[in-house]
Amino acid sequence: MRLTPNKPLFGVKPEILRDCAFQLRDRDSFRIDDFCMAIGAPAEEARPVLEHLLREGFVGTGNDEQYIPTIQFLQLANAKITEGLSRAEAKALLQRVTKRARDINARPEEFDHHITRLAVFGSYLGNDEVLGDLDIAFDCQRNPVPNDTPARRWSLRKSMADFSKMLSFLRLRKPGQISLHTLSEIRSLGIPYKVVFEYEPRKNQK
Repeated sequence: MRLTPNKPLFGVKPEILRDCAFQLRDRDSFRIDDFCMAIGAPAEEARPVLEHLLREGFVGTGNDEQYIPTIQFLQLANAKITEGLSRAEAKALLQRVTKRARDINARPEEFDHHITRLAVFGSYLGNDEVLGDLDIAFDCQRNPVPNDTPARRWSLRKSMADFSKMLSFLRLRKPGQISLHTLSEIRSLGIPYKVVFEYEPRKNQK
C-alpha cells in the first residue's frame, strides 16, 4: 500500500495514520480507547476516522464494541509514504531482482543460501500505473556443503550476517523501492501472489 506524502487519508496525516495502525496491528481486536491512544486524539476526533476505516474495510466489528483488524489494516501499518514507482520502473526492477536471484544461485562459494522461488504481490498485481513499491516474496534454502569440503567455522552471528548480505544483494540495496517478505508470511496472511521465478537445479548445475 502506498500513501502520498502530505495527502491526508480520512482527514489524518499519512504518517500519523500509519503509526496508529502499526501500534495496533498485532492485536486480535481493539476498542475505541485503544484507537484514541494510538492515534493521539480524543474520542470526538478519533471516532470519525475509525468509522471511515470501518466503511472502507480496514477493520471489522466484533462483540462488545470491539474492532478487528483486517488484511487492509495490516497493509496500512506497513504502507510506504512515497510518490511511488511507475509500472515501467517496477517491471525493470523485477527483472533485475530475478537476475540477482540467478546470480545468487550461481555463486554458492559466496552465498550460503540459494533462492528457490520469487513471487510478486500487492499493487503490482493490480492495474495502477503508480505503485508504492515493488512487493516481492521469496523462499530460500541453505546450500549443502560437499563432503570433501572442510568444515567451516559456524556461528549464529555469521549465519545472520550471511543471510542479511544475501537479502541486501537481492534487494539491489534499494529498501525504499523494493519490499522483501518471506513467501510463508504472505501465504499465512492469505495475500494473493504470482510466482515469477523458480529454481531449477539441473539448469544451474554445470
